[in-house]
Amino acid sequence: MVEITPDTKLMDLIKKYPFLKDELPKTNTKFKMLKTPMAKVMMRKADISDMSKRSGISVDELILILDKIIESH
Repeated sequence: MVEITPDTKLMDLIKKYPFLKDELPKTNTKFKMLKTPMAKVMMRKADISDMSKRSGISVDELILILDKIIESH
């Protein structure tokens, strides 16, 4: 499993764990944008810290969510 930090790029996680695109929106409706065409552009630049700011979820909590989703698959 990849160590997830605030600087981890979303695109790197999606490449390694493609199921995150389907699972993340279940945790927060703001992640529904991961399935839009604009997401491909945004994912290249976005990191966990950016995701935290956009979703309103703390970085630590978001990392825990990601770890749980990854472990469950």
